[in-house]
Order: sequence, then structure tokens, then C-alpha cells
Amino acid sequence: MESDRSEHRLYTSAESESLTISAEVELTGHEVELGGNEIEVELAADEVELVANEVELVRNEVQLVRNEVQLEEEEDENPFPYLVDYFGFKHRNGNSFIMQCKLCLPIETELSAYKNSASNLRKHVERKHPSRLKDLSDYVASRKRNMNPPGIPCKQPKMSEVMIVGANRRVPQAKVNKLIVNFICEGLHPFSVVEQPSFKELLLTLNPQCKVMSSFNLQGRIEGAATQMKHTLLSHLSKVSYVATTTDCWTAQQQSYVMVTAHWIDEDTLRRKSAALAFKRLKGSHTLDGLAGALDDIYCQYGIREKVVRITTDSGSNFIKPLRSPGEQSQLEEAESDSDQDTFDDPKADYQDTFSILEQDSDLEYQLPPYQKCACHLLTLVATTDATMAEEKNDTYKRLSRAAFGKCQTIWNKSGRSCVAAETVEHKGKLQVIRPNPTQWNSIYMAVERLVLIIQEKGEDAIRNICEKSEVKMLKTAEIAFLTEFCTVMKPVVKVLNILQSETNTHMGWLLPVIFQLQTKLSRLETSSKMCLPLIRAIQEGIQKRFGRMMEDPELIAASILLPKFKTTWTERADIVDAGLAYVRQHLDQMAETGVEQVRQHSSDEDDFFSSMNSRRSQGAVELDGYLACSSNKIDLLRAFPYIRKLSLKLNVGLPASAACERLFNCTGVLATAKRARMNSTDFENQLLFKLNRKFRD
Repeated sequence: MESDRSEHRLYTSAESESLTISAEVELTGHEVELGGNEIEVELAADEVELVANEVELVRNEVQLVRNEVQLEEEEDENPFPYLVDYFGFKHRNGNSFIMQCKLCLPIETELSAYKNSASNLRKHVERKHPSRLKDLSDYVASRKRNMNPPGIPCKQPKMSEVMIVGANRRVPQAKVNKLIVNFICEGLHPFSVVEQPSFKELLLTLNPQCKVMSSFNLQGRIEGAATQMKHTLLSHLSKVSYVATTTDCWTAQQQSYVMVTAHWIDEDTLRRKSAALAFKRLKGSHTLDGLAGALDDIYCQYGIREKVVRITTDSGSNFIKPLRSPGEQSQLEEAESDSDQDTFDDPKADYQDTFSILEQDSDLEYQLPPYQKCACHLLTLVATTDATMAEEKNDTYKRLSRAAFGKCQTIWNKSGRSCVAAETVEHKGKLQVIRPNPTQWNSIYMAVERLVLIIQEKGEDAIRNICEKSEVKMLKTAEIAFLTEFCTVMKPVVKVLNILQSETNTHMGWLLPVIFQLQTKLSRLETSSKMCLPLIRAIQEGIQKRFGRMMEDPELIAASILLPKFKTTWTERADIVDAGLAYVRQHLDQMAETGVEQVRQHSSDEDDFFSSMNSRRSQGAVELDGYLACSSNKIDLLRAFPYIRKLSLKLNVGLPASAACERLFNCTGVLATAKRARMNSTDFENQLLFKLNRKFRD
């Protein structure tokens, strides 16, 4: 330890001398270079003064380092020298010190104390030797006064010293401008903020040398920053083989926008990455030319037109019909008739039936990738529209459901309108009532769950008092049991919604395993359900109705098989597994065939030609067998199988839900207000994309 200290002292001394000499040489160099006209002399004088200040700062820092070394040496010997009459130092253990209490002798009592705090030692005296506590306090106070000689600087610099050091530092104007742009875009502030007197005063107080830009200048800088961000994003996308997008329409202030987000999987780290591509103004009706043309322009702008393998959107007819081919339209027209009327499209938007356009011209100008309906949107329809079918099939369930939810709705309304009712709920239930949101079905579940939680934790007396204050009839025992069972039945549905809405860890291959597991959980609840059996069966029928075709889609089945987390364990149906494996084998053979195409072109021997082809096909089969035989469920398993890895990245790049796109609409609500209606669509998009694509800034 002594050798380390000596080396540290030598290094500190040598470093200080080196810094001082170099600074003095630089100072001398500046003095020699003085000459020329008067302006150059003044500039040189300023530089000399700055260098002199830097030399002084270096000397102060060296002195602080020396003081720290001295303090560390003293701490290694005894961190609490003022307690020498009460505690003896034994040894050091990391950042803690082992001390021995002298008051406990002849019994050896070891205590651990942190290097900057003696509170454990004081607590020991307070517990074991309370009569000596006052003597200890007086002793410590007197020793600290005697052990603090003048002239030794504090270990922590004073605020005045810090301010002096900060005053000598200059923040470049380019850095100030960049920070202003980040501040305006991150907070989605109006451009006029930079012209407010308080904002100018803030900047000039922090940096008197800076210049505050105007709102017009800010607009140009944001446009330039957004352009640079798009170039960076374009560079990232150029290295990606497969891209999936989510898209949706949004209307506010009588203006419609189409938003597109891109998602891909990094081929090296196997981690999902996302970016917002566009928030483009959509003028006119939502026709094929408007929607498909806007999507095609966005894909071409980022150079991903040939890389997009799947588009995920909601079930709105304005999106599904432009993306659907005429053959698919004729097959699914009946199934979509009830789905379209239940969608949550913005009523302000102008929707057009583009099926007639598709029928007139089969050679479409815009060839868009396959679409994927938002699984969360379909599950919401299952939990709302399809679940209400239980009331039509069972009168007992209908009476019980309407009675229970009618009283719950009254409690929710009263707590939202009356302060007295809200205070009563908080006082009696110790929890606030959650009010349902009409646009989010899971909020209904959360609201019912909160009432059930109040009953379970505080008893029926709490809910009885709440009903009395809300002037609502008391919930009967059967109704309370119904609400409890309702939460039990709907809990798996809510979990599935939360899983599928994820952007980071969820892939397209998660869709079918999650849906199959949901069906399994609902089947198990049938045996224990007493009141909600019609609800369970209605949900099961809704799942089969809306996800039936997806469950038989070989591509989606293969996507699940090619995720190590699931493989073939997520279903017991052999026909589904066989369909997925056949799809995988077929595409593995095609990929292997493409890989050796150049070799076969140079082969003139017919036998070599066929033997090469067969060996490559068997290699794909060998990879598949080895992949399925591995017990690991980590995504890194794909690295050991090149062909399977490539196919898995292609099939799983998509997202099962469009929540990634819809979630970004929360930011747009701040910009699309009546006060900012004059903001043009270009500035709107630049500010929003610069905020969302934080990872792709310089």
C-alpha cells in the first residue's frame, strides 16, 4: 500500500509539473506570436489571459489531488481519529472499516462503519452504553474542532469556485443552437417560444456570449436536423434485408394524416429496432390512390419498397380494402361485413369503398405487400361485440350482467361527477375508482377489477357505504360473485392484449401460440365457472371466427416454429405442425437452391448438377432437424443455423398488432390543437419525427 501511495504521489507531482510546463510554454508561444495590427494584438491578449486562467485552474486541480491523496492516506490509518478513545481501528474491508469498541472490553466487539459515516458506531453506544452517549457527543465535538486546522481546503469545492470555473468556459454557438432545437422538438413546443423574453433571459443568463435564434431561423434548423436524421435512418435501413411496417390514419382539426412506422430485426444482435417513417398529410378521401400512393411514396423515399414483407394495420375498411386483392375480397367480404361496423375509425375521416376501383382494374399501379390485421383490434372486437352474444343466448346471464354493470356504471358516473362521492370512495375503500375509457376495452376490465379489489380488501361494508353515498342500490351477493368471476374470465384476454401490444420482444411468431394458449385457458375455466359460462363460450366462438384463418395460415405457423421459444410445443394439433414444417422445408430448399445457383451454372456434369442440388436440400432438412432437437429456447440459437436464421428473420420481422403506430398518436395530440392550426404539415412532420427518432440523430 505504501508503494502505491508513493507511486501515486510521484505521478501526481510529475503530472502537475508537466501540465505547468506545457501551459507556460504555450503561454510563451502566444506572447512571441504577438504582432500585426491592433485587432490581432487584442485577440492575442485575450488568448494569453485565457491560457493563464487555464494554468491557474490546472494548478488548483493538482493541489486538490494532492489533498485528496493526503486524506486517503490518513483514512487508511484510521478513518475516525476523533473516536480514538472509544473505538480502535482494526482493518479495512472495501469501503467499510472494521472498528473495535473499547467500552466493551474485555469482550471483543467488532463493528462495521462506512468510510464517510460513523452512525453505526454511535448507534452501538446508544444501545449498549447509553450512559456514555452524552460524553461521546461532547468528546467528538471537541476533537473535531481541534483536528480541523486552518489552511487545508475542503474536499468538496465551494459553489463560488465552481461558478468561477464555469464562467471561464465558453459554450460554442453551434452547441447552443443544437440544444435549442432538441428542447423545442422534445417538448413539442411552439416555435415562438424562442422569441419570448423569459426564454431569452434564461439563455443569456446562462451564457452571455450566445445569440438567441428567431422562430424563422429555428424552423429552418429543425428542417435541416430532420433531414439529417432521415439520412441517418436511410443509412440504417439500407443494411437491412427485411422490413415490416405498421400504418394507420388519424384525423384532427379537419385534417387527415397517415402515419407509418418501420420495424426490423438487427441481423447481428437479433434485437428488434423501430423508427417512425412519416406522418404525412392525406388530402381528400381515403381512396386507393390516396392511401396506397402515400404508402408507396414513403417506401420509395426510404428505399424499402422491395424490403417490406408485411403491413400491419387495423380492420378499418379504408385500409383493408386498398391492401386486399380482388380474389381475397370475394372470399372475405362476408366475414368483414360485421367487422367493419365495429371498428373504431375516426368519424371525422371521409372513407370511400375502394373495392369497385379494384374490380375495374386488376393490374394495380401500386403493388403493396401483404397486410396483417391488428390482433389487438380483433381481440377487442371479441371482448366487446362477440361477448355481448352471451346475453342473447342466456337470459339468466343477461339479467345478472345488466344488473351488475348498471350499478357499476352508476358508481363510476357518480365518482366522476361528485366530489363527495369520490372522497367517500377514497375514504372507505382507500383506493380511487377507475373510470372506463370508451375507446379502450381493457379499461372496463380494470374498472371492474378495482371494485372487486375494494370488496376483497375492505369487505362488503366498504362497497355498501360507497353505494349509499352514490345513491345506488347495494350490489347483491350474486352480483359481486358475478363481477369476481367476470374478472377471472377476462384476465387471460387482458394479458394477451398486453403481450401483443409490445414492440421490443414480440414477433409475428408470437401470435398463434398466444391465441392457442388463450383458448386453452378459457377451456380450463369452463369446469369451474358458474355464472360466466355463456361468456366463455361466446369468447371462444369469437376467437374462432376472427382468428380461424390465421390459425391455418402456413406462414404464421412457420413463424411460430422458427422462434426457439415456441418451436412445436405450443399446439397439440399435428395437422397444424405438419403444415408449418412443410412450409419451412419448402423455403429452406429454395434458399439453399439460390445459394448454389452460381456453382451449378458452371457445372457441365449432369450427375454433379443433381448431386449438388440434393445435398443442398438435405442440408436444409438437417438444419431443421438439428434446430428442433436443441433444447435451448434462447433467440441466440438461430446463430447456429444460417438458413433457419434467415427465414426466421423474414417471417418474424412483422408485428401482430398496430399498437406501435397508434401509440404515437398520443404525441400528435399536443401539436394538432386549435392554437397551432396554422402550422403547416411539413413542420408538423419534421418536429414530430425528430422527437420520435431520437436514436437516429447525430
